[in-house]
Amino acid sequence: MKEAIAKILKICVSRIKKVEEWANVFFVVASGIGGRFVSKRTMEEKVLNFGKHRGLAIKNVPYDYLEWGKEKLNSDYWRNAFANEISRRDAIDKEMFERLKKDSTDEKANSYFLSKFEAEVSSEISNSGCEWEYDNVIPEEEAHESLKRLHQLIEFELMLEKFDSEFITETEKEDNILLNREILQKLIDAEFWIFSDNDPPEELFSTRRRREIGMDYLSRRRKLVDSFGNKYQRLLHEHGDLICK
Repeated sequence: MKEAIAKILKICVSRIKKVEEWANVFFVVASGIGGRFVSKRTMEEKVLNFGKHRGLAIKNVPYDYLEWGKEKLNSDYWRNAFANEISRRDAIDKEMFERLKKDSTDEKANSYFLSKFEAEVSSEISNSGCEWEYDNVIPEEEAHESLKRLHQLIEFELMLEKFDSEFITETEKEDNILLNREILQKLIDAEFWIFSDNDPPEELFSTRRRREIGMDYLSRRRKLVDSFGNKYQRLLHEHGDLICK
C-alpha cells in the first residue's frame, strides 16, 4: 500500500514539475516577443526555487551568483532570467553613475549606490564562511567609504573627459585630420594608455599624420593618468566596472 501511494505521489510531483517547466518556457517566449501581459515587475519578483539562494526574489540575488548562473545553469529559462536581471541592474548602474557625474549631490543616485555597496558587503560576509573575520566590519560604514571612493573616481574621469574634449577641439584646426571620439575610444578600449608602453595598431589610423596625432594623444593622456598616481588604479580596480557598463 505504501509503495503504491509513494508511486502515485512520485508521478504527481513529476507532472507538477512538467507543468512548471512549460509555464517557464511560455514565460520566456512571451517575454521574448514582447508580450504585454508579462510585466517587468513579474520577472523581478520571480522567486528562486533552487540553490543556495532558494526563496529569494531574483532582484535580491547576489550579482556574482547571477553571473555564474547565466552560464552554468541547466535551465534555459533561468539562464535567460539571470541574464535579463544582470542587464536590468547594469542599466540602472549606468544611469545612476551618469547622474553622479552630472551632479555629485544627486540624492537618488547617492542613495542607490549606498544601498548597492552595503548589500555587496553584507553578501561578501555571509558567503565568506568566516564571519568572525569581519567582526569589525560594519556594512553601512563600508558602503559610505566605498561611495566616497566612487566620487573620487568620477572626479578623475571628468578630468580625462575634459582632456579628450579639449584634444578633439585642438585637432579640429587641421582639416581632414580630426581624430573623432570613436577613434579615441578605440585607443582607450585597447588600454594601451594604461597598461603598457606598446604602440596602438596601425590600422586605427588612415594616414601617417593621424597616427602622429594619435600617438601625441596617448602620450599626453598617459602623463595625465600618471599624475593621478596609484590611487587612480586602485579606484579603477574597485569601481571600474561602472565605467564600462
